[in-house]
Amino acid sequence: STVLSSADGKSWTLYKTLNPVVNLYSIVATEGNLVIGADASTIFEIKAAGRGTVTVRNTVDNMKLISATYGNGMVLLGSDDGSIAVWQVTTGKLV
Repeated sequence: STVLSSADGKSWTLYKTLNPVVNLYSIVATEGNLVIGADASTIFEIKAAGRGTVTVRNTVDNMKLISATYGNGMVLLGSDDGSIAVWQVTTGKLV
């Protein structure tokens, strides 16, 4: 549950430690924010403004969110079992 940052891809620094502690699998940038898919259907949103405020959301299934893509205000998070979670960025809700 550790997010690192790098300006050059060589030197890395701690950006955020996320809670709950789960394995992180996917990340996508959305309108200045980051959305991270993780174990146990955990979705983290890190807001670029506000000193990197972290919001945690969970889906109802126990999915390992291994892929993420963003477009038209929606984040699609794919799981290792073939399920897809759809998250609307503007409302912050799973649809």
